[in-house]
Amino acid sequence: YRGNQDGLVVSFSSDLQQLNWASYIGGEDHDATISVRYTPQNRLYVTGITRSDSLSYDTTNVYQGSKLDLDDAFLAELNPNNGSIIKWTYTGTAANDRAFFIDYTPQGNLVVFGQTNGLWPSIGDSVWGVANSSMFLQEFSPDLSQVLRSTVFGDGDRSETDISPTALMVSDCGDIFISGWGASYTRFMGDAGGMPVTPNAYRDSSDFGDFYFMRLSSTWQKLEYATFFGQYGISADHVDG
Repeated sequence: YRGNQDGLVVSFSSDLQQLNWASYIGGEDHDATISVRYTPQNRLYVTGITRSDSLSYDTTNVYQGSKLDLDDAFLAELNPNNGSIIKWTYTGTAANDRAFFIDYTPQGNLVVFGQTNGLWPSIGDSVWGVANSSMFLQEFSPDLSQVLRSTVFGDGDRSETDISPTALMVSDCGDIFISGWGASYTRFMGDAGGMPVTPNAYRDSSDFGDFYFMRLSSTWQKLEYATFFGQYGISADHVDG
């Protein structure tokens, strides 16, 4: 529509009988919308990956108004009545960054889960994390002007991504649950080995490909639980969705 590839967000009636609206999202290059979330405050958000520098969206007073590298993550607020973009912010580093999932906190803030190959910022009061890693979590204010918390976790080597994200959930108490899988299927992807686990983990070691589950406290200051999961020593475990 606008570039080489655009994202698409559509709204249907509750019985799926009527298309309310459909909206392309992107700029002059490749763009992908990966996750959407409608909040109890009647606000609609979308996150994903973009290579576009030229956008016709409002980026005033947002966290990051311009793209920093080839691939940047993005977070945008849409008008739930027609799908038009209200605000757009990039979020990224001087290397490639990709956002996969979004959810909201009990306070209405937005949490984004994704991958980075750059030096991701640590923001917040004593946030837990593993420096120099490739998996990121970030909490935005509803107007996308501020990052309230930000951290990375993984094996401490951001040159390869540790896991492919498959789920994110923020509980009613604010705890953050994530899942993913890691296996070296491409030269850009490592495996889950080296990811942090807790002493009560179901499985505390990984072979060459496993699922990974993690729970972070609502304050972001404590890793409550983390474990590997899957068969051991036979073949890599893998699922998307």
